[in-house]
Order: sequence, then C-alpha cells, then structure tokens
Amino acid sequence: MKLKDFKLASLEEIAKAKEFPKGVRGGNVGGGILIGSPGGINSTIIYKVMQDTFGPINTDYVGEKSAWEWVLKTDKGLLSVYDYKGGWSIGYVGSKPGLREELREYADILKDVILEEANKVKISKKKIKESTIGGIITNPYALFSSTSDQLLEEAKKVISEIKEYKINKDNLLNTKGWNRSLAVAALFRVAFITSYLGIEGFINIVYTIFLNKRYKNEVFERKLQNEMIITKLLEIDKYCGEFKDPVISIDEELFKAFQHLTNIRNDFVHANIIKDMKSHLVQVGPYQLLAEEKSERKYGISAHPGRITNVDVIRTQRLIQKIVIKIINALNERIRWKFAVVHSYWRLPYYYNDKGLVDFPLTEDDYVPDEEIERVLSLTPDLDDEYYDVGEEEYVPPASRIY
Repeated sequence: MKLKDFKLASLEEIAKAKEFPKGVRGGNVGGGILIGSPGGINSTIIYKVMQDTFGPINTDYVGEKSAWEWVLKTDKGLLSVYDYKGGWSIGYVGSKPGLREELREYADILKDVILEEANKVKISKKKIKESTIGGIITNPYALFSSTSDQLLEEAKKVISEIKEYKINKDNLLNTKGWNRSLAVAALFRVAFITSYLGIEGFINIVYTIFLNKRYKNEVFERKLQNEMIITKLLEIDKYCGEFKDPVISIDEELFKAFQHLTNIRNDFVHANIIKDMKSHLVQVGPYQLLAEEKSERKYGISAHPGRITNVDVIRTQRLIQKIVIKIINALNERIRWKFAVVHSYWRLPYYYNDKGLVDFPLTEDDYVPDEEIERVLSLTPDLDDEYYDVGEEEYVPPASRIY
C-alpha cells in the first residue's frame, strides 16, 4: 500500500463522524494513536509529504498547540495526521466508542507509508549550507545544567543513606558506608565537570546563532572550533552580531574567577598533576618527612579533583549562571528579552528574518511575566555573599580525606 492510496475525507464525512449517537451528550471526538513524531522524522518534512500528496489541509481545525491536520478515510473510520507541540502524530476522528483500537492497525500502515515517503526527502549538504534560514538546536547548556542538578540530587540521596551506616561517635563508617561515600565523591566530581560543560555549550550556542555572516565559512568556523573558550567569551562581540558592548573584560573579578574555573576544568579533563595532589618526601637531617603544599580555595572553588564537594559544585553553577546572564545583558534590546526567554530551552528554535537578523519564534506558550525576566536579568555579576553562601551544609565525603 502507498500513501496516495489513502483518500481525503470530506468536510461532511468529518462532521458526521463527530456526531454523537442519540442520548449521548458529549465525549471525545478524536485523539492520538501514534504520537511523539513516529520514526523520529521532523514535522516539517511530514507537512511537505502530506501537502505534496494530498494538497491543502482538509479541515479548519487548529488546536491550542496544533497548526495543521489532514483527515483521511478508511473502511473503519477516519484517521488524522497532525502536528502537536512541534512534533507530529497520527490520531483518529470520530465519536464512536473504541475507535482508537479499531483504527490502530490502519494507523500503523499509515505511519509506514508516510515514513516511506518522508525518507525520500533528501536535503544535500550544499542546500543546507546555502539555504538555511534558521533551525532548532539541542541545547547543551540546558542539558548539562540539568545533569549537574540531577547528580547533586542523587548525591543527597546517597548522603541520607550514609547516615545510617555510621558506627561510632567519630562518624567512622563501615565498609558499605565507605563505599557509598566514594559514590558521593564521584557524583560531586561529575556534577562539577558537567556544570562547566554547560557554559561551554552556551557560548557555542551564541556563536552558532549570532555569528556574523562574514565568519560563516570553513576557514573561520574551523578557527573558532579550536579557539579557547576564554578567548571566545572575550571576543563574542567581535565575531557575533547583536552585541552592543563587549561582554566582559579581563580586569573584572567575574572574568578572573571564570579563568580560574577554566584552569581547574583543564587540569581535571587532562588529569594534570597539580601541586595540591603532590606529597614530597624531603630529607631533613636524619629524618625523611612527607611534606605537602596545600592551597586555599580560590573564588570559593577547590582546585583538587579529589576534594570537590557540594559547595564547590553549587558555586560553580552560580558562577556559570552569572556569565550566562552577563552575555545576555550585552545583547541589543531588540533581541535581549526574547533570548532571555528561550536561552534555557532544551530545544532552542531560531530563524533569520528578511533583514538577515536572528529572531526567536515565540508563541503564547512561551509567555513569561516581565517581572520574572527582569529578576533573571538583574543577577549581579559580583561574587557577593549570595554567591559564597550556598544555603546548605557542606558535605565532605569521608573517602575524600584520603586524597
């Protein structure tokens, strides 16, 4: 069977299917059968396939989160192909009880033939490069920030478990408690590094969306891919449009703190042996003494990968948030407010208008009260008391003390 073998339902057939039997006052007249973009194909491609096969939509239905729908007929009832919340679905139309299950087999067939046609739609790399007018980005800032939060929550759960394993007044742990302590330390380390990945992702999003046209070529894109994240932060206004001012200067405390954080990240990722990790065996007269060089936390964040705690992670998160808001606040007023709304979306949509300027397609669903946006954008770049006071007790995993 082919997609073209299905036929459009008439408006009269659609209206009749929605009629309720005598004595029935109301109920459902439709619903989903296969939802959530079956086959993983984007709804824009499905729209093209349906439009090319059947012509204009044959219903004036537009739901709260839907922009188009085709209704097709079968010998058991009516099926619909529609968009919903950015995806596409196959559903049923009609008031007959049990219609969803009766039409499920046909829905599977319809899905298969739609996907067969959709997979024929090929867009070349050249076409993408020459004709891109926008897109949707899987947001690494949202992804990794959420990951860091979830890891901290998991650590808290394990810490609650550990409290049951204490065996004496000095808080020494039994074997099981010790092993769980190692797990907490590991969760803190991963939460720390995923926090930093969030800001790297955010800066890369800005360069992807706002990059000036003159730099959208293989030479500069390769250069920027290999550029240090510190340099990319300092030079955002040079390479990207819509910035009224430089985001940050090297003299600001916030930049110095971010540079320190970046150094920690680099040592962490490359497993560098920093001085805090070394113990020196020193000959002092007849004695061989073990000496260590210990440094205090700088900007409230430990440089030792084996001693990272919840406090280090939370301050890292707050430092990153300050950088993010600093970047947004450096944008022109035309776009600053909209980007503040969408910057943490898991799937971040954007397009370029007739003037070639970036914009974000906001709908009623994206509404955020002005006072909430103002509150977010008013975050101070200063490393103030709120930055240092994390609001919870520091937990130093007992296993960390061996480092």
